[in-house]
Amino acid sequence: MVIGNSVALRVRPPKEFPYNRNYSTVLEDLLAEDDPGRTYLVRNKGFSRLLISEVFENFDQYVQEFPDYYIINLGVVDASTREIPLWFANVIRSESNSLFHRFMKGLHYHIFKKHHSFFVKLRGKKAWISEKKFEQYYDRLFKDLKKETNARFIALSVNAGNERIEKKIPRSLKNYIRYSEIIKRVSAKHGATYINTFQLMEPADIPDGIHFSAKGHLKLAEALKNEILEQ
Repeated sequence: MVIGNSVALRVRPPKEFPYNRNYSTVLEDLLAEDDPGRTYLVRNKGFSRLLISEVFENFDQYVQEFPDYYIINLGVVDASTREIPLWFANVIRSESNSLFHRFMKGLHYHIFKKHHSFFVKLRGKKAWISEKKFEQYYDRLFKDLKKETNARFIALSVNAGNERIEKKIPRSLKNYIRYSEIIKRVSAKHGATYINTFQLMEPADIPDGIHFSAKGHLKLAEALKNEILEQ
């Protein structure tokens, strides 16, 4: 089972079928090809803009199938610097059609979004989830999943990003490194496998600085397959 954000879902640039497959769907096929005597099912529970704190809001969906492995693909949403605070983002993301909601959405679109990097700097280049909180949540995620399922874990680093990302949301690239170090440290604490996508990918494999290309998804699927079959 994959627990992740849009990195686990999106292919960039978007492709048409059958070239639009993310690493979870590719992984399922690769495992079946290399180990035909066994049936492998890979469940992708990725959600766009998923913060690590939000994983616990509907925790049962991650344990109800008792997977053998969890692939944890979180961090970029938490680590990225932001032009608006989280409460503001939650307001404009809601489905409300109230006057207040429309005002806040218009304010973001016409002011904050058009001067993105300025407001990121004005807010002190803050992320939505601090490093301290991220480590606490990441550690809790391992503990809670272990308690309920006794599964094994493969944790992925935050993707490296690129200059386009840094220009829009300054200091994010530095945060991606720091939050990946947290993931690596917590993974070691719990005996989990850590895969550093910085080393695995080339710049072309993460064309928008956040999401994998089709080739990037294939590379990651192959690395995950090798790790799972070796174990």
